[in-house]
Amino acid sequence: MEHVSGGELSDYIVQSGRLSTTEARKFYQQIISGLDCCHRHGIVHRDLKPENILVASDGTLRIADFGCAREVRSTPPYTPYFGTRWYRAPELLLRSPAYGSAVDMWSCGCIVAELYTGLPLFPGENETEQLDCIMEVLGLPPRNMLNVASRRRLFFDSTLTPRMTVYDILVEPLVIHGIGDDAYRREMVAELMEMVGLDRRHLSRYPHSFSGGQRQRIGIARALALRPDMVICDE
Repeated sequence: MEHVSGGELSDYIVQSGRLSTTEARKFYQQIISGLDCCHRHGIVHRDLKPENILVASDGTLRIADFGCAREVRSTPPYTPYFGTRWYRAPELLLRSPAYGSAVDMWSCGCIVAELYTGLPLFPGENETEQLDCIMEVLGLPPRNMLNVASRRRLFFDSTLTPRMTVYDILVEPLVIHGIGDDAYRREMVAELMEMVGLDRRHLSRYPHSFSGGQRQRIGIARALALRPDMVICDE
């Protein structure tokens, strides 16, 4: 056993804020070297994140917590649900049955960006937002990944077009008519949910996860978005 006295890299980032380019490069080189060693020995870490990287007193890094690791050469299908959300590769979010060492490289890239900025690269509050954050920057995942992903129907329709969340549905009229800025729209959508008796915490969910009656309420909330004088409901 080796005692590493400097704590976790996550704490180091919080205390230091944005790292200098020189220090960020030094840490990046060490993380890459550690992953290269793991991958050359046939091991995928699968849960690389700042909390699992330890900082020694001399500034050297140690990759820790191999509880989720597996052999590269093991036979698919792999256990799909691994990795902390902010650092989880799209194939893990979508629960692809087969993946490799690239999931560690994805996590490493997210960490390196955080070293330079002091902030998470893709800070989704749930899995839906996490995938949305990624697609806003990189676009849709590759079709071959979507074709085998067990959760594709949760995020995409039959044409592999991203589904609309409840938030997307309610905010669309405001966007179309150019009403308010982003902050106003977020608050307005939250108020609409409460007006129809639904919890604003469920805005990131997809309509098919609600009951029929709840979906009707979502439709009423959308109708109220433009503050009409009258709404006629056909029950």
